[in-house]
Amino acid sequence: MKKRCVTTVAALALLTSCAAPHLRQAMVDTPNSCYRLERVEEDRVYLTSGGQRICLQVIGHVPVELDPAILRVRLFTDGRFWMEQDIPAVQSVPK
Repeated sequence: MKKRCVTTVAALALLTSCAAPHLRQAMVDTPNSCYRLERVEEDRVYLTSGGQRICLQVIGHVPVELDPAILRVRLFTDGRFWMEQDIPAVQSVPK
């Protein structure tokens, strides 16, 4: 049983590493500090406010993972188009 579990885990790890595209991290703007990443679909980044009422009214940033070929993203806030943002070809994200 133990050997079977190890084999299954190893097979899943290999499968996901082969199937997953090479993504890069980039920072995208948010309207304010309350917005969080909901999901990314190709060049579309969906942000959600979470319904919070008290937020710092300054442009915020969230990290996203993108295909390296994407150089411009379209940002949506709570389902509505907000703006487009250029993404540099190489961008490092602080950890």
